[in-house]
Amino acid sequence: MSKLSNTMIMLVLLRAKQQMKIGEIAEILEVNNRMVQIYRDDLEKAGIIIESKPGRYGGYSLPKTYDSLLNLNLNPEEVMALNMAYKQLEESGLIYANELSVAYNKLMASLQVNKHYQGDVNDYQFVSKSSPAALSNNQEREHCKKIHASLIQKKQIHINYYSLLNDEHQERTVSPYALYEYRNSLYLTGFCHLRQEIRDFKISRIKSLATTDDYFVMPSDFSLKDYMTNCLGIFKDTTQKVVLKIRHPMSQIIREKIWSDNQVITDIPNEKAILFEAHLQGEIEIISWILSMGSDVEVIEPTDLKDKIREKLEKMIKNF
Repeated sequence: MSKLSNTMIMLVLLRAKQQMKIGEIAEILEVNNRMVQIYRDDLEKAGIIIESKPGRYGGYSLPKTYDSLLNLNLNPEEVMALNMAYKQLEESGLIYANELSVAYNKLMASLQVNKHYQGDVNDYQFVSKSSPAALSNNQEREHCKKIHASLIQKKQIHINYYSLLNDEHQERTVSPYALYEYRNSLYLTGFCHLRQEIRDFKISRIKSLATTDDYFVMPSDFSLKDYMTNCLGIFKDTTQKVVLKIRHPMSQIIREKIWSDNQVITDIPNEKAILFEAHLQGEIEIISWILSMGSDVEVIEPTDLKDKIREKLEKMIKNF
Protein backbone atom coordinates (compact mmCIF):
# COMPACT_ATOMS: atom_id res chain seq x y z
CA MET A 1 0.00 0.00 0.00
CA SER A 2 1.17 3.53 -0.69
CA LYS A 3 1.56 6.12 2.04
CA LEU A 4 -1.53 7.97 0.78
CA SER A 5 -3.60 4.77 0.71
CA ASN A 6 -2.61 3.85 4.25
CA THR A 7 -3.38 7.35 5.49
CA MET A 8 -6.88 7.24 4.01
CA ILE A 9 -7.48 3.71 5.36
CA MET A 10 -6.42 4.91 8.81
CA LEU A 11 -8.94 7.75 8.55
CA VAL A 12 -11.71 5.31 7.59
CA LEU A 13 -10.79 2.97 10.46
CA LEU A 14 -10.94 5.77 13.02
CA ARG A 15 -14.26 6.94 11.63
CA ALA A 16 -15.71 3.42 11.88
CA LYS A 17 -14.23 2.32 15.25
CA GLN A 18 -14.13 5.77 16.90
CA GLN A 19 -10.93 4.97 18.85
CA MET A 20 -7.96 2.71 18.13
CA LYS A 21 -4.56 2.11 19.64
CA ILE A 22 -1.51 2.89 17.52
CA GLY A 23 -0.49 -0.77 17.61
CA GLU A 24 -3.88 -1.89 16.29
CA ILE A 25 -3.67 0.50 13.37
CA ALA A 26 -0.08 -0.51 12.66
CA GLU A 27 -1.02 -4.21 12.62
CA ILE A 28 -3.87 -3.68 10.14
CA LEU A 29 -1.76 -1.49 7.87
CA GLU A 30 1.26 -3.78 8.26
CA VAL A 31 3.58 -0.94 9.26
CA ASN A 32 5.40 0.07 12.44
CA ASN A 33 4.06 2.46 15.09
CA ARG A 34 6.29 5.27 13.84
CA MET A 35 4.62 5.20 10.41
CA VAL A 36 1.18 5.50 12.06
CA GLN A 37 2.40 8.65 13.81
CA ILE A 38 3.61 9.99 10.45
CA TYR A 39 0.17 9.31 8.94
CA ARG A 40 -1.38 11.26 11.81
CA ASP A 41 0.98 14.20 11.20
CA ASP A 42 0.09 14.19 7.48
CA LEU A 43 -3.64 14.27 8.27
CA GLU A 44 -3.19 17.19 10.65
CA LYS A 45 -1.21 19.07 8.00
CA ALA A 46 -4.28 18.62 5.77
CA GLY A 47 -6.46 20.15 8.49
CA ILE A 48 -7.91 16.87 9.83
CA ILE A 49 -7.32 16.79 13.57
CA ILE A 50 -6.59 13.43 15.22
CA GLU A 51 -6.99 13.38 19.01
CA SER A 52 -4.58 11.34 21.12
CA LYS A 53 -5.49 9.96 24.54
CA PRO A 54 -2.64 8.48 26.63
CA GLY A 55 -2.95 5.50 28.94
CA ARG A 56 -4.22 1.95 28.91
CA TYR A 57 -7.61 2.91 27.50
CA GLY A 58 -6.30 5.59 25.22
CA GLY A 59 -5.43 5.77 21.53
CA TYR A 60 -6.19 7.79 18.45
CA SER A 61 -9.68 9.11 17.78
CA LEU A 62 -11.54 11.66 15.69
CA PRO A 63 -13.28 14.62 17.37
CA LYS A 64 -16.88 13.77 18.21
CA THR A 65 -18.18 17.28 17.59
CA TYR A 66 -17.76 17.29 13.84
CA ASP A 67 -17.16 15.13 10.80
CA SER A 68 -13.48 14.31 10.29
CA LEU A 69 -13.47 15.24 6.62
CA LEU A 70 -15.16 18.54 7.40
CA ASN A 71 -12.61 19.59 9.98
CA LEU A 72 -10.93 21.81 7.42
CA ASN A 73 -9.10 24.99 8.16
CA LEU A 74 -11.30 27.17 5.93
CA ASN A 75 -10.60 30.88 5.80
CA PRO A 76 -13.37 33.55 5.50
CA GLU A 77 -12.89 33.87 1.73
CA GLU A 78 -13.38 30.12 1.25
CA VAL A 79 -16.52 30.19 3.40
CA MET A 80 -17.84 33.13 1.38
CA ALA A 81 -17.20 31.21 -1.85
CA LEU A 82 -19.17 28.23 -0.50
CA ASN A 83 -22.04 30.49 0.53
CA MET A 84 -22.19 32.15 -2.87
CA ALA A 85 -22.03 28.83 -4.76
CA TYR A 86 -24.77 27.39 -2.53
CA LYS A 87 -27.07 30.37 -3.09
CA GLN A 88 -26.56 30.29 -6.84
CA LEU A 89 -27.39 26.59 -7.05
CA GLU A 90 -30.26 26.79 -4.57
CA GLU A 91 -32.01 29.63 -6.39
CA SER A 92 -31.44 28.13 -9.83
CA GLY A 93 -34.06 25.45 -9.19
CA LEU A 94 -31.50 22.63 -8.87
CA ILE A 95 -33.33 19.29 -8.79
CA TYR A 96 -31.02 18.13 -6.01
CA ALA A 97 -31.69 21.25 -3.94
CA ASN A 98 -32.78 19.27 -0.86
CA GLU A 99 -29.65 17.12 -0.84
CA LEU A 100 -27.52 20.20 -1.44
CA SER A 101 -29.17 21.98 1.49
CA VAL A 102 -28.49 19.05 3.84
CA ALA A 103 -24.82 18.85 2.78
CA TYR A 104 -24.38 22.62 3.04
CA ASN A 105 -25.92 22.78 6.52
CA LYS A 106 -23.68 19.92 7.69
CA LEU A 107 -20.68 21.86 6.48
CA MET A 108 -21.81 25.08 8.12
CA ALA A 109 -22.55 23.27 11.40
CA SER A 110 -19.06 21.84 11.31
CA LEU A 111 -17.55 25.28 10.82
CA GLN A 112 -19.45 26.64 13.81
CA VAL A 113 -17.72 24.18 16.15
CA ASN A 114 -14.39 24.16 14.37
CA LYS A 115 -11.96 25.93 16.68
CA HIS A 116 -9.89 27.00 13.66
CA TYR A 117 -12.66 29.21 12.23
CA GLN A 118 -13.70 32.49 13.82
CA GLY A 119 -16.77 34.43 12.74
CA ASP A 120 -20.41 34.03 11.80
CA VAL A 121 -20.89 32.23 8.49
CA ASN A 122 -24.20 34.06 8.02
CA ASP A 123 -22.99 37.58 8.76
CA TYR A 124 -23.66 38.86 5.23
CA GLN A 125 -26.33 38.57 2.56
CA PHE A 126 -25.94 37.25 -0.96
CA VAL A 127 -28.75 36.66 -3.46
CA SER A 128 -28.49 34.97 -6.86
CA LYS A 129 -31.04 36.47 -9.24
CA SER A 130 -32.02 33.89 -11.84
CA SER A 131 -34.99 32.31 -13.59
CA PRO A 132 -35.32 28.77 -12.24
CA ALA A 133 -36.97 26.01 -14.23
CA ALA A 134 -40.76 25.97 -13.95
CA LEU A 135 -40.77 22.28 -13.11
CA SER A 136 -38.15 20.60 -10.95
CA ASN A 137 -40.05 17.45 -10.08
CA ASN A 138 -39.22 14.00 -8.83
CA GLN A 139 -39.48 12.54 -12.32
CA GLU A 140 -36.60 14.70 -13.53
CA ARG A 141 -34.58 13.66 -10.48
CA GLU A 142 -35.17 10.00 -11.25
CA HIS A 143 -34.19 10.52 -14.88
CA CYS A 144 -30.89 12.08 -13.78
CA LYS A 145 -30.16 9.17 -11.44
CA LYS A 146 -30.73 6.64 -14.20
CA ILE A 147 -28.68 8.64 -16.70
CA HIS A 148 -25.83 8.95 -14.20
CA ALA A 149 -25.87 5.18 -13.64
CA SER A 150 -25.94 4.54 -17.38
CA LEU A 151 -22.98 6.87 -17.89
CA ILE A 152 -20.96 4.84 -15.39
CA GLN A 153 -22.08 1.44 -16.68
CA LYS A 154 -21.86 2.50 -20.34
CA LYS A 155 -25.40 1.27 -21.02
CA GLN A 156 -27.77 2.66 -23.64
CA ILE A 157 -31.05 4.23 -22.56
CA HIS A 158 -34.45 4.32 -24.24
CA ILE A 159 -36.43 7.53 -23.88
CA ASN A 160 -39.78 8.96 -24.88
CA TYR A 161 -38.81 12.51 -25.76
CA TYR A 162 -40.82 15.60 -26.64
CA SER A 163 -39.32 17.24 -29.73
CA LEU A 164 -39.90 20.99 -29.63
CA LEU A 165 -39.12 21.31 -33.34
CA ASN A 166 -41.60 18.63 -34.44
CA ASP A 167 -44.06 19.25 -31.59
CA GLU A 168 -44.43 15.54 -30.88
CA HIS A 169 -43.18 12.77 -28.61
CA GLN A 170 -40.66 10.43 -30.17
CA GLU A 171 -39.04 7.15 -29.10
CA ARG A 172 -35.23 7.42 -29.02
CA THR A 173 -32.39 5.10 -28.09
CA VAL A 174 -29.41 7.07 -26.82
CA SER A 175 -25.85 6.27 -25.77
CA PRO A 176 -25.35 8.85 -22.99
CA TYR A 177 -22.04 10.74 -23.12
CA ALA A 178 -22.45 13.62 -20.65
CA LEU A 179 -24.77 15.74 -18.52
CA TYR A 180 -24.54 19.52 -18.42
CA GLU A 181 -26.44 22.56 -17.11
CA TYR A 182 -27.46 25.54 -19.22
CA ARG A 183 -29.56 28.46 -17.98
CA ASN A 184 -30.81 26.49 -14.96
CA SER A 185 -31.88 23.47 -17.01
CA LEU A 186 -30.17 20.09 -17.29
CA TYR A 187 -29.29 18.51 -20.63
CA LEU A 188 -28.06 15.13 -21.81
CA THR A 189 -25.54 14.84 -24.63
CA GLY A 190 -25.39 11.48 -26.33
CA PHE A 191 -25.37 9.52 -29.57
CA CYS A 192 -28.93 9.33 -30.92
CA HIS A 193 -29.39 6.01 -32.73
CA LEU A 194 -32.44 7.36 -34.59
CA ARG A 195 -30.59 10.35 -36.08
CA GLN A 196 -27.20 8.60 -36.14
CA GLU A 197 -25.41 11.62 -34.66
CA ILE A 198 -24.65 13.27 -31.35
CA ARG A 199 -27.65 15.22 -30.05
CA ASP A 200 -28.67 17.19 -26.96
CA PHE A 201 -31.79 16.33 -24.95
CA LYS A 202 -33.39 18.53 -22.32
CA ILE A 203 -34.06 16.37 -19.26
CA SER A 204 -37.39 18.05 -18.45
CA ARG A 205 -38.71 17.00 -21.90
CA ILE A 206 -38.08 13.30 -21.28
CA LYS A 207 -41.45 11.69 -20.54
CA SER A 208 -40.09 8.25 -19.72
CA LEU A 209 -36.65 6.66 -19.50
CA ALA A 210 -35.46 3.07 -19.22
CA THR A 211 -31.98 1.60 -19.06
CA THR A 212 -31.38 -1.14 -21.64
CA ASP A 213 -29.09 -4.17 -21.45
CA ASP A 214 -27.11 -2.96 -24.45
CA TYR A 215 -23.65 -1.56 -23.83
CA PHE A 216 -21.89 1.14 -25.83
CA VAL A 217 -18.32 2.29 -26.25
CA MET A 218 -17.60 5.94 -25.59
CA PRO A 219 -15.55 7.47 -28.45
CA SER A 220 -12.04 8.01 -27.13
CA ASP A 221 -11.84 11.43 -28.80
CA PHE A 222 -15.16 12.78 -27.47
CA SER A 223 -14.86 15.95 -25.40
CA LEU A 224 -17.88 17.93 -24.23
CA LYS A 225 -15.79 21.10 -24.33
CA ASP A 226 -14.76 20.46 -27.93
CA TYR A 227 -18.35 19.57 -28.81
CA MET A 228 -19.42 22.99 -27.53
CA THR A 229 -16.60 24.89 -29.28
CA ASN A 230 -17.71 28.25 -30.76
CA CYS A 231 -21.28 27.83 -29.45
CA LEU A 232 -22.71 31.09 -28.14
CA GLY A 233 -25.15 28.94 -26.18
CA ILE A 234 -25.91 25.29 -26.86
CA PHE A 235 -27.30 25.38 -30.42
CA LYS A 236 -25.01 23.96 -33.06
CA ASP A 237 -24.85 24.61 -36.80
CA THR A 238 -22.32 26.10 -39.21
CA THR A 239 -19.62 28.25 -37.64
CA GLN A 240 -19.60 31.79 -39.06
CA LYS A 241 -17.52 34.88 -38.49
CA VAL A 242 -19.61 37.55 -36.74
CA VAL A 243 -18.48 41.18 -36.67
CA LEU A 244 -20.50 43.72 -34.67
CA LYS A 245 -20.14 47.41 -33.98
CA ILE A 246 -21.46 47.99 -30.48
CA ARG A 247 -22.02 51.43 -28.98
CA HIS A 248 -22.14 52.67 -25.39
CA PRO A 249 -23.53 51.62 -22.92
CA MET A 250 -23.89 48.12 -24.41
CA SER A 251 -20.23 48.17 -25.43
CA GLN A 252 -19.23 48.23 -21.76
CA ILE A 253 -21.61 45.38 -20.91
CA ILE A 254 -20.24 43.22 -23.73
CA ARG A 255 -16.61 43.77 -22.79
CA GLU A 256 -17.34 42.64 -19.21
CA LYS A 257 -17.91 39.00 -20.28
CA ILE A 258 -16.25 36.34 -22.37
CA TRP A 259 -18.85 35.31 -24.95
CA SER A 260 -16.49 33.11 -26.94
CA ASP A 261 -12.97 31.83 -26.39
CA ASN A 262 -11.95 33.27 -29.76
CA GLN A 263 -13.54 36.72 -29.39
CA VAL A 264 -11.55 39.84 -30.24
CA ILE A 265 -12.70 43.23 -28.96
CA THR A 266 -11.20 46.39 -30.43
CA ASP A 267 -11.86 49.94 -29.30
CA ILE A 268 -13.03 52.28 -32.07
CA PRO A 269 -11.04 55.56 -31.89
CA ASN A 270 -12.97 58.74 -31.03
CA GLU A 271 -16.16 56.77 -30.36
CA LYS A 272 -17.62 55.14 -27.27
CA ALA A 273 -17.87 51.95 -29.26
CA ILE A 274 -16.15 48.63 -29.85
CA LEU A 275 -15.73 46.20 -32.71
CA PHE A 276 -16.63 42.68 -31.59
CA GLU A 277 -15.33 39.79 -33.72
CA ALA A 278 -15.78 36.05 -33.12
CA HIS A 279 -16.37 32.78 -34.91
CA LEU A 280 -19.70 31.53 -33.56
CA GLN A 281 -22.30 28.86 -34.18
CA GLY A 282 -25.90 28.58 -33.08
CA GLU A 283 -27.58 31.17 -35.30
CA ILE A 284 -30.86 31.16 -33.37
CA GLU A 285 -29.09 32.26 -30.20
CA ILE A 286 -26.77 34.64 -32.07
CA ILE A 287 -29.78 36.52 -33.47
CA SER A 288 -31.50 36.61 -30.08
CA TRP A 289 -28.29 37.91 -28.48
CA ILE A 290 -27.88 40.68 -31.06
CA LEU A 291 -31.52 41.74 -30.73
CA SER A 292 -31.09 42.01 -26.96
CA MET A 293 -28.64 44.89 -27.55
CA GLY A 294 -31.36 47.01 -29.15
CA SER A 295 -30.26 50.06 -31.11
CA ASP A 296 -26.73 49.95 -29.67
CA VAL A 297 -25.54 47.30 -32.13
CA GLU A 298 -24.85 47.18 -35.86
CA VAL A 299 -24.10 43.97 -37.76
CA ILE A 300 -21.06 44.45 -39.98
CA GLU A 301 -20.87 40.86 -41.19
CA PRO A 302 -22.06 38.42 -42.33
CA THR A 303 -24.56 40.08 -44.66
CA ASP A 304 -27.04 37.21 -44.62
CA LEU A 305 -27.19 37.42 -40.81
CA LYS A 306 -28.07 41.10 -41.09
CA ASP A 307 -30.84 40.21 -43.57
CA LYS A 308 -32.28 37.55 -41.26
CA ILE A 309 -32.36 39.98 -38.33
CA ARG A 310 -34.09 42.59 -40.52
CA GLU A 311 -36.75 40.02 -41.50
CA LYS A 312 -37.31 39.08 -37.87
CA LEU A 313 -37.66 42.73 -36.88
CA GLU A 314 -40.23 43.31 -39.60
CA LYS A 315 -42.28 40.39 -38.30
CA MET A 316 -41.95 41.69 -34.75
CA ILE A 317 -43.17 45.15 -35.75
CA LYS A 318 -46.36 43.63 -37.16
CA ASN A 319 -47.13 42.24 -33.71
CA PHE A 320 -47.16 45.77 -32.30
